[in-house]
Amino acid sequence: PPLMNTKPAPPRAPSPQRYSIAPARLKAVLRFMDAHFAEQLSLRDLAKVACRSPWHFNRAFRQAMGFPPYRYLIDRRIEHAKALLRESDATVAEIGRRVGFRSPRHFAAMFQRLAGTSPGRFRHAARPATSTCREGLR
Repeated sequence: PPLMNTKPAPPRAPSPQRYSIAPARLKAVLRFMDAHFAEQLSLRDLAKVACRSPWHFNRAFRQAMGFPPYRYLIDRRIEHAKALLRESDATVAEIGRRVGFRSPRHFAAMFQRLAGTSPGRFRHAARPATSTCREGLR
C-alpha cells in the first residue's frame, strides 16, 4: 500500500482549567506573600500554601495573575521600599535589606527597572523641600 503523507497532530494547548488555582487558595498565597515579602521565599514555600506542586503552582499563578509569583513578590518589595524612602531616614542599602534584597546593587537595579528612577532620586523627589532659611529671624 502507498504511504500516506500525514502530518502529526499539532500539540494541544493546555486547557485553562488544568492549571487553575481556586480563588481562596490564590488569596491565601497573596496574603502569605504580603506578610512575608521581606523573607527569602521559594517557589516551594508558595506552592505549599497553595497545596500545589511548585511547577503547577507557578503555571496556575501566572495564568490567574498574568505574571509569575516572583514578579508579584518584587512588586510588593518595591512598593514597600517606596514608602520607606518617603518616610524613613534609613540608608538606601538598609531599606533594600529591610524589604528582602540581599544586595544593595540588586535592590537598586530592580528599583530602577520598576520605578523608572534610582532609589536615591525617588527619595529626593518624594520628600518635600525644606527651607534652610529662617524667615522672620533677623
